[in-house]
Amino acid sequence: MMLLLELPLQSRVLRQPPNQSPSDLTGKEKERCMAAQQRLPERWRSWVAENILLEADPEQIENDAVAAGMNRSLVREELKRAQGSPYIEGGRWVMQRVNKLESLMRIRVEAFRQNKTNACVPSRHRLPASTFREKYYALNKPLKILGMVDDWPAMQKWSPEYFRDNYGEEIVEITSGRDADPRYEINLDDHRTQMRFADFIDRVEAGEGNDSYLVANNRFFEQPGMKGLLADIGPLPGFLTRKKRAPHTYMWFGPAGTVTPLHHDTMNILFCQVYGRKLVSLISPDESPWLYNELGVFSEVDFENPDFEVHPLYQHVDRIEVEMNPGEILFLPVGWWHHVRSLETSISVSFTNFVFPNDYEWRQPEIRRDA
Repeated sequence: MMLLLELPLQSRVLRQPPNQSPSDLTGKEKERCMAAQQRLPERWRSWVAENILLEADPEQIENDAVAAGMNRSLVREELKRAQGSPYIEGGRWVMQRVNKLESLMRIRVEAFRQNKTNACVPSRHRLPASTFREKYYALNKPLKILGMVDDWPAMQKWSPEYFRDNYGEEIVEITSGRDADPRYEINLDDHRTQMRFADFIDRVEAGEGNDSYLVANNRFFEQPGMKGLLADIGPLPGFLTRKKRAPHTYMWFGPAGTVTPLHHDTMNILFCQVYGRKLVSLISPDESPWLYNELGVFSEVDFENPDFEVHPLYQHVDRIEVEMNPGEILFLPVGWWHHVRSLETSISVSFTNFVFPNDYEWRQPEIRRDA
């Protein structure tokens, strides 16, 4: 069981030890650690330093390392060495700034939860673009918009049958083999597959599941053969610009059971449900300290089956659920975490070509931790 360390305004957790027992060490590591008995392996030294910076109890650090097979005297020596290191001292100063920012986020979360109206995403019918910008876009608040795409040709025409009859011979890029890879979105390039659109539609109609999905990063609308489908998407004056539509318009198409795992985007998104239904679960960006964001824009948490022993801080998170039906638009503000599940065969389009500024600089964690 991992130690849950309570700090003012912020909970911290002792990092799990590396998945590395003495029998897993490399030849050089065994020679250095087990035979020569000089120092802990490099991954373990990094683990010790990280937990010192997280202000974990040194005794707990020592006991967890020993329980995982490390030599107690080596662990103690490493703790002593690390605690006197100028690098740890410099890291503590950086951690003070991190803790200050996380404390401010915690305050914002507590204030947000006091307002019961924040427990759901508001709906507005055909609101003016100026109101959308002032009350939602500029304030980073999600919103469901109704009644704005009813006259789009796509709303009357698009379906798996229509796609097969009119575009079935086109070659499309999908992602496949997702079921065998828990990190199918992070490893997206490993799952790219090209096939006839009609063959993919056969897969969609064969039944539900997450193994095959036509997702946003596929340049679908940039293909010459798909210009007719792009023409089926009407304008949203005052919201979206008509310039460079194809590179900023994205298709999502798959059977019931397809999932987009918990992540955030680096820009604002306008998401339109055309066919079928989806369930979108939202989490405020202020709750990021509890979401284990250790690689890019993705959370390490299994949203639908969280393991609170591995990710105990996730217990503090609140979510907001929104069911998306045909003809409904969801504004996903930049930085908001979301998880999406198709409740039935679904066709969706999303847009990033707002008439408002939508370009942000991000510093994202890019360290891929060992399992």
